Amino acid sequence: MLANNTPTFLLASPDPALLTEIEASIERVGARVEVVLSAETALSAMTAPHPPSLALLDVNLPGMEIGQLLAAVRSESVGRRFSDCPDFDSVTQEWLDRLSEDVIDDLIPHAAASPFWRLRLDMVLRNHRRMRELEQLREAAALNAQMDHLTGNL
Repeated sequence: MLANNTPTFLLASPDPALLTEIEASIERVGARVEVVLSAETALSAMTAPHPPSLALLDVNLPGMEIGQLLAAVRSESVGRRFSDCPDFDSVTQEWLDRLSEDVIDDLIPHAAASPFWRLRLDMVLRNHRRMRELEQLREAAALNAQMDHLTGNL
């Protein structure tokens, strides 16, 4: 069962202005915000037993190259999936390839305006609600499979 109805969004960036702007947008859509300032701390948060629903990663995050961070997360969190959206000054063909190969879920320009962030965050929240509903349906189906339909007993 999903432990909490309120999603947590990881915001990883060394840029105070970006943190302030995006944190406010995240709070407006009703999610909890976990702010980290280094790649190592982001890796710990993303591979924890209860990872964030969304990881917004600044490519300028100190500590390790963003590609290494994403590879480490993928190798340590087998079977778990969450959105990660690297935040870029400019998008290269390499990152477009990673997007098409499903290594990352989205690319967001560093200078994106608040309405753009709001749209992206709303999409993630809708996905979170759908995943929560799917988990509840799975639990109901598992309980139904255990029930003796003749007597109604488990």
